[in-house]
Amino acid sequence: MEHQHTQKSVSCRESACGSFHPGHMMHAVHGSAISRTPWGWRDASVVYVDGQAARLSYLLERGNITVWFHRPLQRLVQRGEVVAVHEQFHAVRNGRFILNVDIEGGIGDVPVPHDATIWAPDAPVITNLQDDLGHGPQGNPRRWSFRRFG
Repeated sequence: MEHQHTQKSVSCRESACGSFHPGHMMHAVHGSAISRTPWGWRDASVVYVDGQAARLSYLLERGNITVWFHRPLQRLVQRGEVVAVHEQFHAVRNGRFILNVDIEGGIGDVPVPHDATIWAPDAPVITNLQDDLGHGPQGNPRRWSFRRFG
């Protein structure tokens, strides 16, 4: 799968990456923005993974999306798995970890709900600069912790 990475001027070495552009490391500010918009996730199935790119197909809406990450994705997502995609903040969540991804395609941001205050904020995303990932709360394997009140 070919991918035209949007940050072509940004390169990573296998051992170290200092970039927080889409497709690279998860920054704390990025994680915080994701936590404040719990309505922004859509479920998708992993259609295939090829190196640093993966093709995802939305489950409840028509549409596909291709995501790119600066490290091989095979260790992070597997064909057939269900993941959550946050297009607004270019993120994919699989279990407790959250990837900052570069997105191609998709169907756009999830609209802000009429009354966003009824949504409980997501638990904080903890960034880990050693593994380039954001991490959700311990014991929360999926995004289902989001609660809607009302």
